[in-house]
Amino acid sequence: REAYRISLAWRTAMKIIAILLSALALTACSGDTTTDNRNGLGVAQSVYGVALTGALAYKKLPPCPSPLACRDAATLETMQKVDRGAYAAIEAAYAAVKTDPTSPATKILIQAALSSTEGFKALVDAKGK
Repeated sequence: REAYRISLAWRTAMKIIAILLSALALTACSGDTTTDNRNGLGVAQSVYGVALTGALAYKKLPPCPSPLACRDAATLETMQKVDRGAYAAIEAAYAAVKTDPTSPATKILIQAALSSTEGFKALVDAKGK
């Protein structure tokens, strides 16, 4: 039953991400660097939120061995390390958008944040189910 609730929450979160990515694709044609960078940061933050939700659900599972779904201590530790890296990347991108949203360096920091959060999400997808 617990695994079903986690799975349902995860599917809902994936639908939200798809909608956000579609919205970002539509606004990418705007040509406004400030808007594009802020939207990119928003997508990275959304992906992070979805991954964090999955990681927290994984953390709530009973420790292994368990007859149903369980959490492995090493996997949880890896998730926490990747989480910290993704969060730091988002914070750096946020500071750059706040300071100078049109800078080329800001775009690079946003891409790094998105890459980091997607890596976190991929880890949670692979290990959290």
